[in-house]
Amino acid sequence: MFLTGVPLSPPLLLELADLLEDEQLAAQLRDAHRRRLIAFALEPEEAEAILSVLDDPPPRLEELRAVLLREIEPRRAKGL
Repeated sequence: MFLTGVPLSPPLLLELADLLEDEQLAAQLRDAHRRRLIAFALEPEEAEAILSVLDDPPPRLEELRAVLLREIEPRRAKGL
């Protein structure tokens, strides 16, 4: 599945869901996996929730962190 344009294997997607403190987002990711969705877009708040658990990401999630940071930094700079 593609999460914000980053390809994630099913086990990696489930690993990310397990890391999340946001249970609703974790459930949505697990449901997307169960339904075999091809892509999953994130709202800014969801991207922030993922970034909050990726301060020191596992190597396989480094690309996702980098993409989310590129997308969210302009919003942070504007105070949004």
